[in-house]
Amino acid sequence: MDITPYTQQSITDKGDLRRRQGEIQVDGYAVDEGEYEDDICSVGAPIRDHSGRVIAGITVSMPASRFNRRRRQEMAAMVIDTAERISARYHRPP
Repeated sequence: MDITPYTQQSITDKGDLRRRQGEIQVDGYAVDEGEYEDDICSVGAPIRDHSGRVIAGITVSMPASRFNRRRRQEMAAMVIDTAERISARYHRPP
């Protein structure tokens, strides 16, 4: 599998990508710091159904100029909380 870079920050090394995926699983959210578009940063979290399967995701984006460590932490907490509240609606089996 080839990894096509979109920006200079794009992850193109398969080992780096695997490490990043492991961090995302542990942290419960993903961060894009200009990896898709230079001037855009995003934080996203999964929405899960009753079995724990990921069925959707929620992401918040902002200009890179407004993204810093404090903002990352605030956005991560907000996105995780919202994803968990939405997921709770799907935790009852059909």
